Amino acid sequence: MHAVVAFGARMRAHGDRPCDCSGLRTMRRYVHLILLAVAVSLFMPGCPAIAAEIGIVLMHGKGGMPNGLVKPLAEYLEGQGFRVANLEMPWSKNRTYGSSPEDGAAEIDRAFADMKAAGIEKHFLIGHSLGGLFAAYYAGQRPLTGLILVAPGGDVASRFWQKKTASSRGKAERMIADGKGDDADDFDDFEGSKGSFSIRTTAKLYLAWFSEDSPLNQVRSYDRLPVGLPVLNVVPTDDYKGLLKVKDERFSQIPETPFKEMFEPETDHKRAPDVAAEKIADWMRKVAGN
Repeated sequence: MHAVVAFGARMRAHGDRPCDCSGLRTMRRYVHLILLAVAVSLFMPGCPAIAAEIGIVLMHGKGGMPNGLVKPLAEYLEGQGFRVANLEMPWSKNRTYGSSPEDGAAEIDRAFADMKAAGIEKHFLIGHSLGGLFAAYYAGQRPLTGLILVAPGGDVASRFWQKKTASSRGKAERMIADGKGDDADDFDDFEGSKGSFSIRTTAKLYLAWFSEDSPLNQVRSYDRLPVGLPVLNVVPTDDYKGLLKVKDERFSQIPETPFKEMFEPETDHKRAPDVAAEKIADWMRKVAGN
């Protein structure tokens, strides 16, 4: 507004003669700079215009929350112009497997549906730790533009995990056989940073998440990833030993595509989402631009 008023005042001062004053020349330079900035934003790779076309669903790890370890990643991506749905999933600190895997997948469906309704057609799914396993499960069933697995872990089908929870799985099976599948009780869980601990859920929901047939069976979910799906696998160099031991084997299961990539930042399991944020943003722009 101030620039327009000043320009009008100068025009009145000069009458109908062309104005050759420094103010007009400065305004013209500003206009040229604005036009150049618009051109750059529209045509350069990695620019906000491309980011605005991308919708992201982000999922935390076991016992986590949207305002926990994944929060810095969500904030960075939002600051880069991406649309982000940072969801609280059924395995959160508050929900403790209080709803089924099917309900969890439906929550992701709704988030992407909202983005599609807003005109965003390029959809990326990011999962940290246990969220990474569920992201792989979801990607085997629904179409995505790209999948990002950040320090994926928590394979319930591993012999180690099955041994840790054998007693609780037997208890849940007996409760279901006795017609008490919808009753809540205490069951065993395990997490790399804190070892074994107890969770309270129903017998049916416990087995839905933790039996060998659950969506958290990493090997099976990876085998079902569609051919051609771009996948970024983030494996921190200081991740848990068990996850580092199988990282190459799991990565080899992912179908080969031009955008299949393993990124190994120098950090640990918990800080991986934050440290990998810039790489994740650049990779999504590259995938979305092709």
